[in-house]
Amino acid sequence: MLASIVGGSVFILTESTRYLKLCKVKVTEGIITSTSILINGEAVLHAVDLVHEYRIPTGLHLNLSEGLPLTEATSLLGEDGCLLGKLGIREQNKLRNIDFKQVDEEMQAQIDKFELLMGVKPFHVDGHQHVHLLPGISKVFSEVLARNGIYVTRLPIEDISETDLPNKDFLQTVINDSHSARQVFNRFGIKYAERFFGLDSYETSVDSIIEKLADMLNGGNHGDTFCEFMVHPGYRTEQEGGCGCGPDDFSRSHYRENELNLLCDIKLKKFIEKSKFKLVSYESLFLTEAFSIRK
Repeated sequence: MLASIVGGSVFILTESTRYLKLCKVKVTEGIITSTSILINGEAVLHAVDLVHEYRIPTGLHLNLSEGLPLTEATSLLGEDGCLLGKLGIREQNKLRNIDFKQVDEEMQAQIDKFELLMGVKPFHVDGHQHVHLLPGISKVFSEVLARNGIYVTRLPIEDISETDLPNKDFLQTVINDSHSARQVFNRFGIKYAERFFGLDSYETSVDSIIEKLADMLNGGNHGDTFCEFMVHPGYRTEQEGGCGCGPDDFSRSHYRENELNLLCDIKLKKFIEKSKFKLVSYESLFLTEAFSIRK
C-alpha cells in the first residue's frame, strides 16, 4: 500500500462566505485529508469553527515569519513591527541575530493557543514558509515539539531539478535545509513523510501530479510507503486577511485558486481511486501499527 496524505497548509486567512464553500469543497469534493492552521491569522476563530463543523484533521502551521507574533519576539521583528518575512528571517538567522529563547517562547505560545482554541494539542506541526527547517531553529522546533509530546512534522525534500519555477533558487535552499533538519528530527524522534512533493503545486497541472504518483507506483516499492502532497488551496484575497500585517503576495495571487481546482479535478480523483494509493490523515497513519510513534 502507498499511503498518501494531501495536506492543505495555511487554512483560512480571511473570514468570508467563499471559505464556507471552500471548506465544504475540500472535504466533500476534493482529496484533502489534513490541514494546518495559522494560529495568529486574523480569521483564526472562524477557521476553528469550520474545522470543528466539518471535522477536518487539523494541525498547527507554525508561523515565525509573517504578520504579528503572539509574544514580544523582538529578534523576529522588522522595523515595521511585523515578523521579518521568509527572506528576512533567513538573513537574520545567518547573521546569528535570532534569539532562540524567543523562538522557543513564540513556538510554545502558538501551541498553547492552538490547544486553547481546539481543545487538544496539535497532532502534527509544520512550518509556515518552511522556517522550522532553518539551522538552529530546527533544533529549537524539535525541542518544543518533544516537550509537548508532538512527534510529526513536514520535511519537504523533492527533486525540482527539471522544473522551471520563478523561485527555484529559494526552493532549493528549502530542500537543502530539509536535508540538514532531517538529522535533527531523527535525533528527537520526530516523524515525517518518507516521500514528499508539492513545492511546485501552485503552478503545476493535474497531469503532472498524476505522473509523479504513477512514478511512485512504478518505483518498485514493497510494503507501506507514506507520501505527502503539500497544497495551498483557496481564493485570492484583496486587502483583507493575513496575520495582522495584511495578506502576503501569495495570498493575493491566483495560485491558490489553481491549486483548489487541481484538488477537485475528477481526473485526479479517479486516478487515486483506481491506484494502490490510500488517502489518509496524519493521525490515522501515524497511529497505525506500521507507522506508530514509539516513545
